[in-house]
Amino acid sequence: MPAVGQPRPRAGMFANPRGSGSSVLAFLQGAQDAATFGLGDQAYALVRAGLDARHPGHGFWAAYRNRIKAAHEVDEQDARLYGGARTAGQFAAALLPIPGGAVGAAAKLAGRAGKLIGTAEKLGGTAAKLSARAEKFIRGSSKIGVRIKETTPLTLRERAFIGGAGGVTGAGGQAFSDATSGHFSSFGDYAGAALGGTVNGLMAIKGRPILAGATGGAATSLAQDEFNGRAPSLEHAALSASMSGLGGAVAGVMGHATAARLDKKAKEKLGELGSRARTLARGDRTVSTEKRRLYLNDGKYTYPDQRTASNQFVESKFGVWADLSERQKQAYRELGLNYRVDHFLPRDVGAVTGLLGAQAGYHAPMFILQDQDPKPK
Repeated sequence: MPAVGQPRPRAGMFANPRGSGSSVLAFLQGAQDAATFGLGDQAYALVRAGLDARHPGHGFWAAYRNRIKAAHEVDEQDARLYGGARTAGQFAAALLPIPGGAVGAAAKLAGRAGKLIGTAEKLGGTAAKLSARAEKFIRGSSKIGVRIKETTPLTLRERAFIGGAGGVTGAGGQAFSDATSGHFSSFGDYAGAALGGTVNGLMAIKGRPILAGATGGAATSLAQDEFNGRAPSLEHAALSASMSGLGGAVAGVMGHATAARLDKKAKEKLGELGSRARTLARGDRTVSTEKRRLYLNDGKYTYPDQRTASNQFVESKFGVWADLSERQKQAYRELGLNYRVDHFLPRDVGAVTGLLGAQAGYHAPMFILQDQDPKPK
C-alpha cells in the first residue's frame, strides 16, 4: 500500500497503475463518475483513508484529503488527454436505466466501450455535441413516470407531516448509532440530527434521494456544530453530504427497483397503503376500504378505493403507466375536492428508502474508525 502522502494513480473504481490510463479506462471512469454523480470517488477515498489511518502516524482526515485530491487530479488528466473517451463514458452512463442489474449494465458497458470510444475519437472529442444529445435524451425521458394530471397536490399539513417524519428518522438514526457504538451523544447532536432529518424529509418530496440525502447530511453536520458550540466545519459538512448522498442513492435505487418489479396486485396494495398514510397526514382517517358504487350525475358509477371520515372519496393509483378511467375522470370533474386522486410512483418508494439510507451513510464514518472522533474538539 502506498504511503498516505505518496501520489497514487487512481482513487476511483477503475484503478490504473500507469497513471491516467488508456482510453478504455478513461471511458469507464467517466461512466462511473456520471452514474454515481461523483460519489464513487468519495466513497472509495473514505474507505481507503480508513485503511490508511490504521497505520501509526496517519490521520484519517489527512488521508482522506490526499486520496480525494489524487482522484481529482487524475480526473483532470483524463479530461485533458482522453476527453473524447471520458465524455463518451459519461454519455453512456446517462443512457443506462437506473434500476437495472448492475452486473448486466457493466457487461453491456464494457462490450460497447470500443465502439463508443472509436466514435468519440472520430468526432474529435466533440464534448459539446455529446452533452447536448444527453440533455435532449434526459428531457425526453423525463415524461416517463409523470404523475396523473388529476393527482391531488400535497397540502401544507402533509408537507409538515413528511418533514416531521424525517426529523424522527434523523433522531432515530442518531440513537441507533449511539446504541451500536456505545457512545451517548449530546442533546445538541440529537437536535442537529432531527433538524437535518427534517431537511432530508422535505427534500425527499422531490423524489431525488441523492440530493435529499446530501442536503440533509450537510444540514445535520452544520446544525450539530452550532448546537454544540463548535465552529461550523465546512470540511465535515462536505464529507457528511457526500456520505449521506451516497447512502441515499444506494437505498433509493434499491427501493425504486424493488417497487418497479412488483406485480399488479402488490402495486395496488402499495398504492392503497400510501393513500391511508396520506389520509393520516392530512389529519383525516380512513373509515372504509370496501369497493362500493359511487353514482355520478348521469347514473353511471365508479368504485373508489377508500372513503375517509370527512366523506372524501379516494382513488389510489401506483405505477408509471397508471391512469384514470373515463368514469374516474368524470367523478373527479363532478365531485371536485370530495374526490381525491393519489398517484404513487416507484420513485416515491425510493425516496422513503433513500431517507433511511441517508442516515446510514451519515453515520458510516463512525463505523469505519470508531476509535477516532469525526468532530473536532
